[in-house]
Amino acid sequence: NRVKKQMGAIHGKPLPSTTPRGKPMIPTAGSAEIPLARSSVFIESRDFAAEVTVAQFFVNTSRNPVECDYAFPLPMGATVFKYEVQTEDKLIKGQVMEKEEAHNQADDAIAQGHGTYMLEQETETKFKASVGNLPPNGWACVRLGFLMELGAHLDTIRLLVPKALAPPVGVRHSRIPADVLQRVGPLFEARFTTSFVMRNLRAPASPGVLIRPVEGGHGATVRLEGEHLKQDLCIEFEADRPAMGSAWLEPSPARGTAAALVSVFPQIVEEPDLDDLSPEINFIVDRSGSMSGGKIAAAKAALQVFLRSVPPHCRFNIIGFGSSTVTCFPAARPYDDRSLAEATAHVDLIKSDLGGTELIQPLDQVFGRKADPHFPRVIFLLTDGQVNNRDECIEFVRLHVADTRVFTFGLGTDCDHDLCEGLAKAGGGLCKFVDHASDGLEAIIITQLNQAMKPVFVPSGVHWKIPAGLRLRQGPFNLPCAFAGERILVYGLLEPAPAAPTPAA
Repeated sequence: NRVKKQMGAIHGKPLPSTTPRGKPMIPTAGSAEIPLARSSVFIESRDFAAEVTVAQFFVNTSRNPVECDYAFPLPMGATVFKYEVQTEDKLIKGQVMEKEEAHNQADDAIAQGHGTYMLEQETETKFKASVGNLPPNGWACVRLGFLMELGAHLDTIRLLVPKALAPPVGVRHSRIPADVLQRVGPLFEARFTTSFVMRNLRAPASPGVLIRPVEGGHGATVRLEGEHLKQDLCIEFEADRPAMGSAWLEPSPARGTAAALVSVFPQIVEEPDLDDLSPEINFIVDRSGSMSGGKIAAAKAALQVFLRSVPPHCRFNIIGFGSSTVTCFPAARPYDDRSLAEATAHVDLIKSDLGGTELIQPLDQVFGRKADPHFPRVIFLLTDGQVNNRDECIEFVRLHVADTRVFTFGLGTDCDHDLCEGLAKAGGGLCKFVDHASDGLEAIIITQLNQAMKPVFVPSGVHWKIPAGLRLRQGPFNLPCAFAGERILVYGLLEPAPAAPTPAA
């Protein structure tokens, strides 16, 4: 009855390759399953930080006790702080311990016929939970608590809830007591509290969402009923004071500590003239089968706008990818009337006809060439993100981004938001999402292109005024870079300072 977690990378045994995407049930050695019966997601959000609790019920429908693993996907950058398992007769709370010790205790418990529940981080966005010796017709409710940040740009704030947190159920929950289910709550509920007035709260492309603003505008409740999330749930709103810093302080009298959350929006005064720049711009376009229909139409429309908006002294190329790649030019060409005409004709012929989604290959085509310091290199990636190696792609960008910035456009309502945001974050760029070609595409592209040409704010640090008798631990210690209008979050933990040593007599 242990939870194992380690800060940084944790490596466990890989999950079976046959695991259905977004479904947490994993076949055991005896071909049994523990199907998912019910999911619930509850979020408590304050300004830019959210505490998320996910509850998932499983029922053993086989005739024998079973042991199984299931994959639990997390949003990019989330931090787990709680792991609990409730069964018919007990509530088990996880403990943090060293990896090897956790494995040994779990093995001993299973050998003695006891149930064991273990949580392990496999990648930045995936945890693996082990559930052992669940009896026939028995049920278990796994609760996972984690912290995540809300996205923000200027006055728009966004909470993204991946659909994989509440996937389709595999069995009806008739075996689970009604009073237990009643305590779980609806499929999704979020409670927002803000230091500013919320405006235009909405859930685009998510019918059925119930939104109830709090009187005065400093909060709201959002609910969604149902059995599972059919698509990623995106909740957006504006702040009444755009790009203004704010701070939260949450004391804990019992511990004598306090946690601080500070948001900063850097202002960059001097910006270059777009016409004076000479970047190398590589447009990488997803042409896999999943891009058919409206998504490939949005990609082509975006490319046509891009081609008529880039700096006149740039070099550029278009790389289409799927299972293979197709380029417009053998290498990046100077922008002129001839290259524009050829690229325009090339875009007109683009189709979603290149098979699977192998993203690393086109990225390697760009990163594999030495960058010209006279032409700062930029990648604009247009994709729906339907890859099978999300973390590998993000890490590939992170390892090769020293001389290249990566900006992403997520296309379609079923776009993999974690991939697109993760690639942009790893590549020092920004991410935008476009559901349809008509969704203000030109304005989005111009904004993204202008951002890509702007300088980056590199913070040197934060100066804290600490009251006497306290000390502060800051996270992250090294602050991330940001563009003008982008937000930087800084956390601090105030705790009693150690007593000064008594001078020797």
